[in-house]
Amino acid sequence: MCWIFAYKGGKNPVPLLIHGLEKLEYRGYDSAGLFVMDTNNWLELYIRSTGKVSQLISKLEWAGESIKQWIGIAHSRRATHGGIKEVNTHPHHDINKRYYVVHNGVIEDYHKLKTELEKNWYQFYSETDTEVIAALLDMYKSDDFLKTVEIVINKLVGAFWLVIIDTKYPDTLIGFRR
Repeated sequence: MCWIFAYKGGKNPVPLLIHGLEKLEYRGYDSAGLFVMDTNNWLELYIRSTGKVSQLISKLEWAGESIKQWIGIAHSRRATHGGIKEVNTHPHHDINKRYYVVHNGVIEDYHKLKTELEKNWYQFYSETDTEVIAALLDMYKSDDFLKTVEIVINKLVGAFWLVIIDTKYPDTLIGFRR
C-alpha cells in the first residue's frame, strides 16, 4: 500500500507534503517524491528519492515562499511494479512532462495498455503502472482536463486512488477513487 497527498492553497506545500510523508514513514516505504508548482505556472519543483524521506529532504533547495497560490502532490511507495529505483518513484509524468500523477492501488490491465502505447511509439522510462496512466493522459489529451481524465479512467481496470496535475491547468487538481 502506498500513500498519496495533494494540496492546493495559499501556503508553501513543500513542508505540508513532507510532513505527510514523514508521518507514514514508519510503515516501511522504500521511496518518496513530490511535484509542486505555483498556479501561475512560473515555478516547479519535482524531486524523487529512494530510501527514507530524509533522503528526499536532502535534495530540497526551495525558494518559493513568496508565491501566493500553490498546487502539489506527493507519494510514498513500497515497490510493487518495478524495483526500488528512483526512476520508479512517484510522481510519474508523461514524456512531455505535462501530466503528473500519484497513484495508490493496482491497474490490472496495465500490461495490455502499455503494449498498446508502445505500438504507438510511446517510450517508457519506468517499470510502473502509474506511468501508463500519465502516458494515456498524454495520448488522449484535449483542451478539457476533466474530459481527458474521464476518458483515461474509463480505460483502467482495477482498484485505485489517483491525483493528477495538468501543467496547462495549474490551478486544478483532479482526484479519483475506484
